[in-house]
Amino acid sequence: MALSWIKLLLAVLIIAFCTLLGYLAGNDCRARSQYFTQFCRLNELYLSELRFMRKPLADFLQGFPAQGEFLQTIQSFLGSHKAKCDYRFLRKEEQTLVMNYFDMMGRGDSASQTQYFQTQQEELTRLDRQYQGERKSRCVLYMKLGLLAGLAFVILII
Repeated sequence: MALSWIKLLLAVLIIAFCTLLGYLAGNDCRARSQYFTQFCRLNELYLSELRFMRKPLADFLQGFPAQGEFLQTIQSFLGSHKAKCDYRFLRKEEQTLVMNYFDMMGRGDSASQTQYFQTQQEELTRLDRQYQGERKSRCVLYMKLGLLAGLAFVILII
């Protein structure tokens, strides 16, 4: 009787562990999606800022409600006017996009900045939609694969 409880407990722990591994495997998808959602929102607010309010760039960026790695990117830009974006979940072309974007912030007149950031809006919106879809499909897939791996491991071992 006690042996069956130990087997059951071990099976539950193995399944939970494998599901956790699946969850952790989806962290990059979640982080990339969250990063580009915030990036897209920053661009929308910055465009409206360029058109109407025209606050100083530092005040605007400090007031932006960023979180996680995107907050670190903004803080590095505020500190050194260079955006830090060497995160493992960003691909090389995405890092280039982020660096080019922040390099253009605050440079030139309002009309040229508005034109540049409007063209960036299409790309950022496309990437945001792409990564939202990827997040929905891949994160769930990784968790299900983790669960199935745990079940398979339990069936083979116990």
